[in-house]
Amino acid sequence: MLKSLGGLAAGLAITGLVACTSANTGPTGPQTAPAPAVTEPAPASTPSQAPVQLDLFLSIGAPADESVVNESTVTVQGRTTPDAVVSINEQVAAVDASGAFSMRLTLEEGPNTISIVASNFQGKQASMVLTVIYVP
Repeated sequence: MLKSLGGLAAGLAITGLVACTSANTGPTGPQTAPAPAVTEPAPASTPSQAPVQLDLFLSIGAPADESVVNESTVTVQGRTTPDAVVSINEQVAAVDASGAFSMRLTLEEGPNTISIVASNFQGKQASMVLTVIYVP
């Protein structure tokens, strides 16, 4: 439905958008100017989800504290949060996507202290100290 307003025509709103045309009377009769381009509203974007932050933890699976071994090497195995940095006796251990880590250490005869530290980018730390006794 168009309503003439002093040589102009106005259109109705269609789906929330308005289309307008104007009519001018020229020497050859009514002329219609093209309607301005109508653009669709941009689709709503889905908000991106922030990664879930887990509380820092440290769990050692092996070796047991105060264990006695007759091998000159031992493998320290454990789990932590996947984004943690783990050091074992001040050597950085690789942490996989599930948070698992392991490192093989050479022992000296007698008691050996093993220090494990996990830290995250927020500055939190979790640590454990184990003693493994090597008896050849």
